[in-house]
Amino acid sequence: MSSRDLMKHNPRSVNAYLKRADFNRFWTYESPAWAGKFYRDWCARGNQTDIEPMKDMAKTLLIHESLLLNWFESQSFFVRVVEGFNN
Repeated sequence: MSSRDLMKHNPRSVNAYLKRADFNRFWTYESPAWAGKFYRDWCARGNQTDIEPMKDMAKTLLIHESLLLNWFESQSFFVRVVEGFNN
């Protein structure tokens, strides 16, 4: 079955899968500011869909925004520590 066939028969599932897959880009950012922008944009798109579980996920993610963005802060902290040891 091709992707066109899937879009014809079950566009909501394909749309949900693509949105979920798109969120993986969040973890590729190095800058907390850019990660935050992507995060908020993704959640806004999730809230605009007609897929209720996707809306629920976007709302949940927004509640935990600061916790998830802390991951980027901790990554930069560990890089600074390692650079300090190297100096």
